[in-house]
Amino acid sequence: MLPARRKHQTCYAGVSLLVVRIRVYAQLLFPQLGFFGMNMMTGIQQICTRFANTLRTALMHVLVGMFISTTCLVAQELYPSTEAASNSPKDVLRLRAMTMYVPTSGEAIFGAKAMYSVTDKLMLVGTVNTSSWLAEGFPTPFKLYTPVFRSTTLYAKYRLFSEDAPHQHIRLAAFAEFDYAPNTVSFVSYTEGIKNGATAGGIGTVLLNRTALSATASYFLPVSLGGTTGLDGGVFNYSLSVGHLVLPERYTAYSEVNLNVYCEFLGYLYTPSAAQHAHLDANHPPINNVHYFNRLDIAPAVQLIFNSQAKLDFSLRTQLLDEYHTYRHWMATLAFEWYFF
Repeated sequence: MLPARRKHQTCYAGVSLLVVRIRVYAQLLFPQLGFFGMNMMTGIQQICTRFANTLRTALMHVLVGMFISTTCLVAQELYPSTEAASNSPKDVLRLRAMTMYVPTSGEAIFGAKAMYSVTDKLMLVGTVNTSSWLAEGFPTPFKLYTPVFRSTTLYAKYRLFSEDAPHQHIRLAAFAEFDYAPNTVSFVSYTEGIKNGATAGGIGTVLLNRTALSATASYFLPVSLGGTTGLDGGVFNYSLSVGHLVLPERYTAYSEVNLNVYCEFLGYLYTPSAAQHAHLDANHPPINNVHYFNRLDIAPAVQLIFNSQAKLDFSLRTQLLDEYHTYRHWMATLAFEWYFF
């Protein structure tokens, strides 16, 4: 909204300055107009001022309407667990604070993320994660151990294709990601976003009126850095996300609160080495001599957007399929994000 305000203020100032100049020139060129002429010019100035005020109000309504339309189109694409193919407008900075709690292990993960749109097509992201554990006996007594550094992430997304129409669009994007964790990484921690290695993949997003669907496919290649060990095999990641704008049913002001609901499916196909596979589950035979484990999670979420500038997410996540035979657990995530225009 700040660029919009600057535009209509500049237009209004230009009209006012023009009126003042006309009056000054009239006094210099036609001094014989006298008192009556100056009163006439004063009347003209008042008319022009009213016109400028009307023009300013009209411009404000148009610009707000354009902003609301843009927000409406992308609101249901702000997935809590995945990225859509759409990007924020150029020069927009987003800051996100997140906490994830895993009750079965007592672990709490805290994350901070900064997202900046270099252009309308290119977005850069940086993330830092820490974690802590709740003391035994939770919730009585309650104690949170000192958080420790868990991982950091550098992420870049580039929009390759966009076809837009009123209240609908199709967008494709490619992304690359590099993650570093100072400690040993397991497959369980990998699913929680703690990993060592590089990821590359693509995203496709479709918007149809109030509903947005997005699919992601990528491959993770583990890398060992600084003496730490990661997974001993690659991971093929896939996801399907659905978002729906519930409220408002019709926009009247950009300050209205948005209510979005989501359902996301997050899949992992892990291909460990033969030795690691036998250690994990000797009774799970390979297919075409390829050892693999498949895991599929479901993550429903609810989201509130305030003043078209801040959003609050709450999501729950659990397994639908777990061939890795990890302990079945669920995770709760709460996140707050602020946009700087």
